[in-house]
Amino acid sequence: RPRDQRLALGVVVVLPLLALVAYHGLGRPELHSSMAVFDSYQDIDARRTAALAMQPMARLLTENAEDIGALISMGQINYRLTKYDAAVPYFEKALLLAGRDGDWRERIIANVLTETLMRQSGGVVNEEVRRTVAHILRLHPKSPIGLHYHAMDLAQQNQHAEAIAIWRQLLSDGQPRDYWKQDVRTELIKSQRALAASAN
Repeated sequence: RPRDQRLALGVVVVLPLLALVAYHGLGRPELHSSMAVFDSYQDIDARRTAALAMQPMARLLTENAEDIGALISMGQINYRLTKYDAAVPYFEKALLLAGRDGDWRERIIANVLTETLMRQSGGVVNEEVRRTVAHILRLHPKSPIGLHYHAMDLAQQNQHAEAIAIWRQLLSDGQPRDYWKQDVRTELIKSQRALAASAN
C-alpha cells in the first residue's frame, strides 16, 4: 500500500543513514555495559517505529533478498526490539554483500555487527566477534571500534598489559572530548587494577 511504501522508504533511507553517519570515519568503541547503537530517551518510540516498519521491510526483502539497505534496516529494527539473535543474520548478510560489491558501507556494517554480536554474547568477545573485529581491522587498521574490541578480547584473556597499551594509544588519538573515550578510560582502569592485583 502507498502508506507501507512511504514507511518502507523512510526506514530504508533514514535508519541506515543515522547509523552510517554516526559510524562513518569514527566508529563507536563502547563497553559491554553501554554498547547500544540506538539507546536513548526516545527508546520506547523507537521500538514502536521499528515494530511498525518490520512488515514493509520484510516485503522489500521478499522482492529483493540482496537489498543491502533493507537488510541493514531489518537488522536495526530487530536491534531496537532487542532481538539480537534475529538482527545478526541480517547484518551478516549485508556485510557479505557489501564486501562482494565493494560497497562503501562495508566497514560501517562490520562495526554495527560487532556491537550486535557483543550484545548477543552479553559482553563476551567470542569467536564470532573476533572474526568480525579482524575483518574491521583488515579494512581499517586504525579503526577505534576494532581496536577497542581487540583490546577487550586481550583483557578477557588476562593479557592486560597488551590491552592497556592499545587503550592508551586510543586515548592519545582523536579529539580529547570524543564521546567514546570515557568508556575506554573505564575499561583501561579495570585492566590496570587487574594487572596490579596479579602482581601482588
